[in-house]
Amino acid sequence: MEIHLETERLILRQFTLEDVDLLMELDSDPEVTRYINGGKPPERDKAQDFVEFVISGYAENPRQGFFIALEKPTLEFIGWFHYRPDRRMTDHMEIGYRLVKAAWGRGLATEGSKALIEDGFSRGIHKVSGCTLKANVPSQNVLRKIGLELVEEYDEQRVPMEDKSALLFARDFEA
Repeated sequence: MEIHLETERLILRQFTLEDVDLLMELDSDPEVTRYINGGKPPERDKAQDFVEFVISGYAENPRQGFFIALEKPTLEFIGWFHYRPDRRMTDHMEIGYRLVKAAWGRGLATEGSKALIEDGFSRGIHKVSGCTLKANVPSQNVLRKIGLELVEEYDEQRVPMEDKSALLFARDFEA
């Protein structure tokens, strides 16, 4: 197991090819994916392609990308986090996560996100962003708890829902 980071309650590790089933299980819960794709069930070949894409990214930079989240001490899979270059704000690193329902409301999204941001600080990265659909109030709360501020509202064209209203949060922690 290639551990990326550890927190008090979490281990964040790199993806492996064996993680496709974990992603299939996570994304099979329509409540987990309702703000991502409207709760549609996943396709195995797309999950496989995603895992292969994630793994290939570690060769370029093993300190950024997507990381499986395991809860201590049981090492139970609870989802994943990402810390990667932002497509919208190209001078920022984007923080994100997707967690199983059992992990919701327990501060784990905040804990994992803060750990990734602090790891970035140790490497001189101080500009961080995150986005969520406007309807996803819990994710907005996490982004605020980790110190990000609302920058703009926009329409997220990549989501298949009718309401595409999204919020972009960001912060330059050096400023």
